Amino acid sequence: MGRGFASSPFHVLSSTPPPSSSNPLPPSQDSALRTQYLAAERRQLTVMFCDLVGSTALSEQLDPEDYHEVVRAYQEACTEVIRRYEGHVAQHLGDGILVYFGYPTAHEDEAQRAVRTALNIVAAIQRLSFPAIQLPKPLQVRIGIHTGWLSLVRSAVVKKEKSWRWEKRRTLPPGSRGSPNPTRSS
Repeated sequence: MGRGFASSPFHVLSSTPPPSSSNPLPPSQDSALRTQYLAAERRQLTVMFCDLVGSTALSEQLDPEDYHEVVRAYQEACTEVIRRYEGHVAQHLGDGILVYFGYPTAHEDEAQRAVRTALNIVAAIQRLSFPAIQLPKPLQVRIGIHTGWLSLVRSAVVKKEKSWRWEKRRTLPPGSRGSPNPTRSS
């Protein structure tokens, strides 16, 4: 993941479970950064990212105020649809929007909610109009969705900072038998 995700309320820490010892970090790491795992919760999370297609070119073709108005209207339209399906807007990254389904509130149908949200965002963007702004072409949005099992880990850092972190684990779906396939990318 890129640097833009650093301020996200969770981070994918690794693809392996935490060490079984009470000290999850190797002794070689600075003791001020040592973290003690306090609790973990397995959860399915769906992440959706949407961004405006051709936004860089659009920013070069429009006045800055007009471009800002277009992006603001796009973000408001997306956010309205996201909230309707109970998604959580984690970050606005320029013209991109990072959305979680399954955090902080979990539902049984997170992936379906994300797909419905995506389809409704596409329709909402097509309905946007800017009578005072001459767009070079109609707005389009690009949306990606991914669902996976994560472990929510509550941790306390020695500096008395507390944070929620996500740790991606190689796990089996509930009710499965055997071991996870270590060669399969997830």
